[in-house]
Amino acid sequence: MAGRDLRVGLRGHCIDNAETRRGRGDAEGTRRRRGDAETQRGRGDAEEAQRRQAGNLCNMKYLFSLLFSCCFVCGQGQDKLGDLVKQQMLKDWQRARVYTQEYLDAMPKDKYQFKAVDSIRSFSQQMLHLAFGNVAMATFAASIPDSNFQNVRKWQRLEDSSIMQNKDSVVYYVNASYDFVVAAIKNLNIDRYPEIINQRTPGGLRSETRLTWMMKAFEHQTHHRGQCTIYIRLLGIKPPAEKLF
Repeated sequence: MAGRDLRVGLRGHCIDNAETRRGRGDAEGTRRRRGDAETQRGRGDAEEAQRRQAGNLCNMKYLFSLLFSCCFVCGQGQDKLGDLVKQQMLKDWQRARVYTQEYLDAMPKDKYQFKAVDSIRSFSQQMLHLAFGNVAMATFAASIPDSNFQNVRKWQRLEDSSIMQNKDSVVYYVNASYDFVVAAIKNLNIDRYPEIINQRTPGGLRSETRLTWMMKAFEHQTHHRGQCTIYIRLLGIKPPAEKLF
């Protein structure tokens, strides 16, 4: 009986040991599987992170490429616009030169000192004042070297000089003033058009861009040429036709 109990006890002990080992094996297997799963999950997360990083890098490269392209296109567009403005200005000033010459030709040589009324400029003085305005404002616009504005002041004194009132002198200085402006426009870099130039005028201190000074010069010569129309009409002469183009 005792032997039987011993055998049963040993069998039970063996069964317990087997179950213990099986349990341990199952636990180790579970840990290994969990570890493998976690390792795989970690690798998967790392790979996913790498893919996202690579995708973000590609997106950034694309964005920078797009921004660079936009800047390049915008820069080209600005350059083209600046060139267009410059070419149009040259075209308008050359047209204005030809148009003013038509006025100079229309007025008879012996009538250059004619005045519509005594209190205003004569025809020659109007034209010489026009020439002065061209040179003065082009000098401001392009910052042409002129020590103490001696050259500008020389042009300003022309309309008060009695020896400059004849047709030959007026025609010479008027055309020279247009040549002066055209050269200033050609030599002025379009990148400098937005720069502010401070200059004192009869109306006070003015702060305007280089482009504005050049446009004001054009407006000024248009104004004084237009005033000369009445001088020509009062002499019974038909003035030159409008010349928009």
